[in-house]
Parts: sequence; C-alpha cells; structure tokens
Amino acid sequence: MKKPDVLYHGGPRPLEGAYLMPSQPRDTNDDPNNLHYGIYATPVRLVAVAAPIVMGPGVKDGCLSMSEEPPHAIIYDGLPLIEKLFLYTLPSDSFFPTQNEMQWVSSAPVKPLDVEELKLKDHQNIIWKCTPAEFDKWLEDQGYRK
Repeated sequence: MKKPDVLYHGGPRPLEGAYLMPSQPRDTNDDPNNLHYGIYATPVRLVAVAAPIVMGPGVKDGCLSMSEEPPHAIIYDGLPLIEKLFLYTLPSDSFFPTQNEMQWVSSAPVKPLDVEELKLKDHQNIIWKCTPAEFDKWLEDQGYRK
C-alpha cells in the first residue's frame, strides 16, 4: 500500500502546543488495529471529520463507518455535545498503516501542517443515528441482550 503524502486527524479540541501527542485509544470491540498507542490518521478527510463527532463528548458509544460511501459516524448511545471540531492535516512521514488502509498510526508526536476549525452543524449529514436493527446488535454486543 502506497503511503499518502498527507493524512488527516480530527479532534474535538484545539491543539495545546505545536504537536499532536500519542495516546492510548479505547475500542469497545478490542480490535487490535484500534489499540495501538499513537496518533490515528486517515487519508480520507471526511473520515477524519467524523471521528471527533463519534468519539467526542456526549457520545457514549458509536463507530466510524469507513467502508461505506459516504463515510459517516453511527451513534448508538448519546448525542454529540461539541459545536466545533478541528481537522489537522499531517505529514505522513512517521505513520505506519494498520490492516485497514483507511487508518494509519504514528507513535511519535506530529506537528500539523494545517489546522481547520469546523462547525458541527455544517457536518450533520455525516452523523447517523443507528437503525433499530443496529441498536439491537449493539445491545447484544454490549451484553445487554443474549
């Protein structure tokens, strides 16, 4: 897989300092691709925009649907409490791919090439509330239903 020149990372808060810092992510499914200590980024801008929506304050559980068009955030429980989000354009030098070509990770701090402040209301179209069938599956996956 060819490394992109730049990658995108979305966050619910403005950057403190000049660098994004690696951290330990959480993943309710314990997918090893989602548990690398690092900074996660994607070559798809819209996926990076959706990430802080589904993983940010107010959303208790949700996921990114990266394989469907358009990429979107599916929310199972809660609603986003953020009004704005931040999109970082990053150099790809220190990133390595996970098994998912839409997801790259850097274990080193990364200085953004650019930062954009975006309004959540301008991206409502990529926030999907789960369907009843998706919600039932989520309840089962969480151990609430057998």
